[in-house]
Amino acid sequence: MEAKRTFERGERKTKEPNHCHCHLFYPSEGLLETLRGGGAHQRYVKDLKEREKVAKADEEDHKKRKERDMEKKKEDLTKEVKELQERSRKAKEAKEKEKAKEAKEKEEEEARKAKGGEKEKKTKKRKRKSAKEKGEELRKRLCPM
Repeated sequence: MEAKRTFERGERKTKEPNHCHCHLFYPSEGLLETLRGGGAHQRYVKDLKEREKVAKADEEDHKKRKERDMEKKKEDLTKEVKELQERSRKAKEAKEKEKAKEAKEKEEEEARKAKGGEKEKKTKKRKRKSAKEKGEELRKRLCPM
């Protein structure tokens, strides 16, 4: 009832309050003017455009970083391939040297056998350890003090 009277006097904008404090809310004339002029919508549109600009800038920056990462990855892979090729080449050379050395030793051995076996190589015999020495060595390894 009171809401109806305040509406008729022009103190309220609506006939029925939707909230318990609605009859206490009286917007200022400045606020009403900005709302009538569409200020809130204009600010919203402006903010939306700014956010879109920022999003585009972020997206472009992300693309650039991704491209740089891909280039770096490609450079790293080519570097790694070159290193692997170099290691492979060195291993191959070492293997060839080893084969050449073995072939040379084999030829020398055949030459010695052909001469009649002059002064054949003596093989060193290992000194065998006693059971006591082996036990002491094992204890030292297991319980170092």
